[in-house]
Amino acid sequence: MLSASLAAIANNARRTGFSLLGCSVVLWFCGTSFLPNLLINSLEQSVAEVFEPEQDPPLDDLVVLGGGTTENDRRAQTASSGDRVVYAAQLYHQGHAKRLITTGSPMGGRFGRKANPSEQTIDIWTKLAIPKSDISTLPGINTYQEIESVAGLPSDVLAGRVGILTSAWHLPRALRLARSRDLEVIPVAADYRGLPRVRVGIVPTANNLQQLTQAQHEYMAYFLGR
Repeated sequence: MLSASLAAIANNARRTGFSLLGCSVVLWFCGTSFLPNLLINSLEQSVAEVFEPEQDPPLDDLVVLGGGTTENDRRAQTASSGDRVVYAAQLYHQGHAKRLITTGSPMGGRFGRKANPSEQTIDIWTKLAIPKSDISTLPGINTYQEIESVAGLPSDVLAGRVGILTSAWHLPRALRLARSRDLEVIPVAADYRGLPRVRVGIVPTANNLQQLTQAQHEYMAYFLGR
């Protein structure tokens, strides 16, 4: 696009050339880590009090929102947000969470079958030596439905210490939905994406654009009240 804009300017098509040049600059800026990192950090830091396993009492139940798994033709595996699944297993084995609850419902998947995030998570957890007796599931194909399922848990479960674990940048949205249902839950953050300022670079990458898109989705949900 940059070369096309310069060529247009050289051929006296200045309006077109400067328009393309402006688009190139905007795309370059959005593709650097500055703006995505700024937005992701603002989301991750907006939850003031997250669960601190070394300081806080253990959780009775830890709800792990879906999105951290995928599958191949051999087995379930962690996805880009797989730290959710791994961190939950770590908290369980360290005695910081007594029971685990995974969310997710079947949806269109690869290899000609429907993918079930809950089953994928259970497969990973059991292979990490977590007994099935300490794992339960809740339905939901998006955050709203998952929180609705949490609200439907038995009153004796909700009366205990219930944690909601998701990606740190997604946690504000999950908490907002939980509080709209008057749920007393404890935020548990995983999958941090924000970088220290000293590591912010000016080279545009596809990963930066992906993170910008994720941040945009979270802010759009905020402004839409979802």
